Amino acid sequence: MRIPRSFLFFIPVVLLFLLQLVPGLRLILLFLLVPVWSIFFINAAFIGLLIEARLRQIHMLWVLLTVVWFGGYYGWMLHEHIILNKVAKTVAAKNVGQKLSFDSSKQSLVFANGYDAIRFIRQYDVEEVYEFNQSGGENQYSAIRVVDSVVCSKFQRDKIAIAAGVRTIDLAPSHRDRSSGNVNGAACAIRIYERPTKKQIIASLSRVEDQLGNIPIIRTKALVQAQDGDRLILSGANAATLEKFPMPFAGCTPTDKYMEEWKCWIGFARDENKPLIKGYGDDDILSKSLGLQGITANKRKRYDQHQIVKWIDNTIESSTDAELQILDGILSDPSAKAGSDPFQILPYRKDLIEERKEKIIAVIDQLATSTVNGKLNKSMLESLLQRYDSATKELTETLSETNHH
Repeated sequence: MRIPRSFLFFIPVVLLFLLQLVPGLRLILLFLLVPVWSIFFINAAFIGLLIEARLRQIHMLWVLLTVVWFGGYYGWMLHEHIILNKVAKTVAAKNVGQKLSFDSSKQSLVFANGYDAIRFIRQYDVEEVYEFNQSGGENQYSAIRVVDSVVCSKFQRDKIAIAAGVRTIDLAPSHRDRSSGNVNGAACAIRIYERPTKKQIIASLSRVEDQLGNIPIIRTKALVQAQDGDRLILSGANAATLEKFPMPFAGCTPTDKYMEEWKCWIGFARDENKPLIKGYGDDDILSKSLGLQGITANKRKRYDQHQIVKWIDNTIESSTDAELQILDGILSDPSAKAGSDPFQILPYRKDLIEERKEKIIAVIDQLATSTVNGKLNKSMLESLLQRYDSATKELTETLSETNHH
């Protein structure tokens, strides 16, 4: 019986895998995408058997290998699908009846860990959420509010607003939003440091990697707790499923961002981790438990434009007053402890710096030979004047260009 020529496709797979075991060659071969070449060569070998048999170049019995390859793959895919369906039903059953009343006029939704607040507000019809960062110091809380895009256009290049911590966020629909019909229209979001004033509902998400046979899964658990004592525990799971077409992988890939540790393996490539139930990811589970709806075209809650502008102006004013208090404290007591570079807004406030400039220069000269705190203050004051001069020069050039046009 004649040996099929298609078996020659297996030779480069073996050789390239062995080459990848050589540490000095791994990175070069990775940039050439060599680890995924096996997908072409192996599938080409089994498809080649069909072609050779069809042309009567080999015996028809060789076709059984192709049947076993593709049939076995899709049979195993079905087997995994049945297993994951059972897990999905178990997870869904745990969340039955898990409801918590959420009223945005009386409560603030705060994301503590695990959740992406921007992604959540992009997909669901809630006009305000908060992020909590335990290591954020004085700025542990960030408020994110949905506004009309006109407001973002006004502040996205405002250096004073940016210095005060104001950030604009694009709410253009993601691929998932488009496919589900969720469109944000002309909306964006403003983020700024602010503590919630209403009662909080705090949501945190933890993830645990697990293995279900050969299937990598990530089990998730969300803890949703209200200040009045009500709480929910929501379960979820994501799985890395087999691709729709066999993608045999034979190669080495880095396991860390510095490419110092590598993993060499042979197996089938899998799709990225996705919810076991379509449309029932961690964000969906949380939104359903809180009674939130997905956004629809041009229909979503927005904050009043004038109220948002007033809110930002008040934030800038309070931040400016705080910086000014620190500056005046240094000018009255040059050796006072002032922290590390607290001046973010003042370099852009010509009116406030000009009336203090002579005093600042005098204090810098006074601190030429001083204590540790005095030297730090001298450095901060020098930096303040340098940034002020740069900001003034930039503003002058901008105005000159504007007048020219």
